[in-house]
Amino acid sequence: MNTKLTTKEYWEDYYKGGYKDRKHIVGVCSYYDNFWNELIGGFPGRYLAYLSSKFRLLPTCLDYNSNIRQIETSFKSMGVDNYNILQKDFTKYQP
Repeated sequence: MNTKLTTKEYWEDYYKGGYKDRKHIVGVCSYYDNFWNELIGGFPGRYLAYLSSKFRLLPTCLDYNSNIRQIETSFKSMGVDNYNILQKDFTKYQP
């Protein structure tokens, strides 16, 4: 039985479709606007870029996608210039 929640390949295939322009990020992430003030936590990729822009946060992204340009482009689209990216397997990462 496979106990992995996700795979690197899944996320790399998913993001090949783009999903990094401002209109798309706002369209997807703003759906949850009623929850952002209630929930604080780590959000990957576009959600992190959206939250960082909306709340003027300094984000740190933990992701194991080998194409970090996708994440960087999401930040750029949302006007976030100061950020950290940790390219690690989040299922095994020990801070």
